[in-house]
Amino acid sequence: MMAAIRHRGPDDDGIWLDDQRPVGLGHVRLAIIDPENGKQPMVTEDGRYILVFNGAIYNYLELRRELISKGHPIHSYSDTEVLLYAYREWGERCLTRLQGMFALAIWDKAEQKLFCARDRLGIKPFYYSFDGQRLMFASEIKALLADESVQAQTNSEGLQDYLTFQFCLDEKTLFKGINKLEPGYCLTAWYEDSALKLKLHQYWDLQYNIDEEHDERYFIDTLSGLLDDSIRLHMRSDLPLGAHLSGGLDSSSIVCLASRMLGGEQMKTFTGPSARDHNLMKPLTPRRFRPSQEQTTTRSTFLVTRCRIYCPS
Repeated sequence: MMAAIRHRGPDDDGIWLDDQRPVGLGHVRLAIIDPENGKQPMVTEDGRYILVFNGAIYNYLELRRELISKGHPIHSYSDTEVLLYAYREWGERCLTRLQGMFALAIWDKAEQKLFCARDRLGIKPFYYSFDGQRLMFASEIKALLADESVQAQTNSEGLQDYLTFQFCLDEKTLFKGINKLEPGYCLTAWYEDSALKLKLHQYWDLQYNIDEEHDERYFIDTLSGLLDDSIRLHMRSDLPLGAHLSGGLDSSSIVCLASRMLGGEQMKTFTGPSARDHNLMKPLTPRRFRPSQEQTTTRSTFLVTRCRIYCPS
């Protein structure tokens, strides 16, 4: 299974096996934050909680300070370790404190319980297969299909959804017996005697109220502040920063704000050819924020390489 998704994590890999239950966690890693100390699966010092996690927790430094003040032994600057001890401190409620993109799984040895969750917007993927006795999960379907117990059979409802909406609705996928964990949902699995039980729970949903009490300036200032905070958190990285720049309003705004925060440091941007010519919109990026720009071109071998990565052999 791990070999099937090696392209997602070329920097490191690890496996953890439980000594009491038939439970195993595997991880392939793309190292972004604290490359030396973020190895997974990660285990708490007392050995109770084991975490595998894909994504990034942008407010990990703030959470780290709070957790250390509560006595948790966090020694690294890895968002993985922060996430692990956040669950230890707050349990499922830690999800309400996370700002980021994530798909995670935590095994609790004491409670003999698996807790999984996916970020609010479903930025990070999470697929699983449960036949009533055995639960498997992965970041890509092809990892599940690597196990001989999971057959590649077409899900007609999922196919109908895709042909209609270019998207499979709800938890459905194109394969029978394989579901996706929906955005804003968590999954809990536990043993009752020798039987494996499964429960799904929605921890977040988009709720909004129309605000008619404030003027336009209030909304401009509020949006500007939120965008500044979001970009500042997204720029936390131990690797060089870059951005995709199409020349449109959204990417130009992000690059301008990020460049301003970097001060004299220049941000590298990448632009690809498009059917819609955005060259006329490049002036949206002010000259003083004009980054080091690279043009990327799709080679003829791209589709072949992509098929090798994403299509089961």
